[in-house]
Amino acid sequence: MNYYVLHNFIRKNAHFFIYMFLGILIKNALSTSNIKGFKAILFALVVCAAYAASDEFHQYFVPGRTALVTDVFIDSTGSFIGIILYSILDWISGRRSIWQAFWNIKK
Repeated sequence: MNYYVLHNFIRKNAHFFIYMFLGILIKNALSTSNIKGFKAILFALVVCAAYAASDEFHQYFVPGRTALVTDVFIDSTGSFIGIILYSILDWISGRRSIWQAFWNIKK
């Protein structure tokens, strides 16, 4: 494995996990603001994807950097995984059915 491949692998994974953490933070902020269920999942994903896209747009104007759609996809996927993990843990701790948690139906 050469240096470029290893460097690229580390950078892409770092982006994935950083955006996963961002997804968790945004989902937590929405949950504590009493926005829950599918609405919170969708809103958190849109915010994270928009942030990833704006980050790549910014990179387009930075000399020596490139803006890649694949990076937006990697970042958004990381966010989605974080949001889903948070939602699953929220569901487990709330002892509601997954259907109730998804549609924000009270027990």
